[in-house]
Amino acid sequence: MDVKVFKTRIDNYTKKEIFVKINVFLDGNKTKQIATVNSEFLLEAKKNEKFRNILNKCDLNIPDSSGINIAFWKKKEKMKYRYPGVDLTVDILKELNKRNMNVFLLTSQEGLTDWQEVAYFVNSNFPNIKVKGANCEKNIKNLSKELADKMSGSDVVLCNFGAPYQEMFLFCIKYAKIQGIKLVIGIGGTFDFLTQKLPRAPIFMQKIGIEWLYRVYVQPWRWKRVINAVIVFPFQVLISKE
Repeated sequence: MDVKVFKTRIDNYTKKEIFVKINVFLDGNKTKQIATVNSEFLLEAKKNEKFRNILNKCDLNIPDSSGINIAFWKKKEKMKYRYPGVDLTVDILKELNKRNMNVFLLTSQEGLTDWQEVAYFVNSNFPNIKVKGANCEKNIKNLSKELADKMSGSDVVLCNFGAPYQEMFLFCIKYAKIQGIKLVIGIGGTFDFLTQKLPRAPIFMQKIGIEWLYRVYVQPWRWKRVINAVIVFPFQVLISKE
């Protein structure tokens, strides 16, 4: 089942149903794409047709933020599960570790964390996973043969460029038919949390869906993004005629 918000599809599944699909993707022989969708994604997709089209062609769009609840409420639907990118990434790494699969870490040169630091986290916690990676410009548009060759043989690609850059570049990878790649996922700031460059919000804040408040406390420069998520997005949803 899915819900459309600003003409962008969000898949509404339980955690168990999400992982059934992920396991099907990992068992398959075609590259699938997952997006972890939050309020900012949807505002960007509303004005960016190319980004919206890519999201609607993703194989799974998982709700990442509690703010999306207001869109579900307006459509008289209940969000079955909110899956924060950090938790999703850790759960996928657990599954890859069980399967002795490989991961490719695609990190932004402008970010806090490079791929080698994430590789250290993965190797320390998931020893059965073979890790490769590369640091790239977040607005990279063309997949070079050199980078494609580096990715070859990896089962999963995790990318932290942030929206819309990660989804657009992963979309290129999806159709490049690189040997072995079964799944590509944009995970935003997840790597910074895994390497503890940034602390996660206290558990009680995670449970009630106000991690964004702690994030702006840690990174005050994000206040404009928070206004978009907690004020602009709900307003746009409420006045929308969809």
